[in-house]
Amino acid sequence: MVNRCICHNVPFTTIAEQARQGRSIAEISAATNCGMGCGLCRPYVWVVVTTGATNIPVLSPSQAAQLSAKVDAILPRAKGKKQP
Repeated sequence: MVNRCICHNVPFTTIAEQARQGRSIAEISAATNCGMGCGLCRPYVWVVVTTGATNIPVLSPSQAAQLSAKVDAILPRAKGKKQP
């Protein structure tokens, strides 16, 4: 199970709480830096924000790519970072 952004050690419970307060993925990322490190949490952050789940099974590569594309459409990657 995946339950946090590992680069910034932010639990998905924190992200879920901010989403419940009406914050967007961009606002959550700005506040926590989630999704701006290695990028592996980006698809999981999408799941947290859209479902409220905070313990997420490991996504397959195709699932991760599909969800990452949704996040990439609204949240730019940090400079110099390439999609994993």
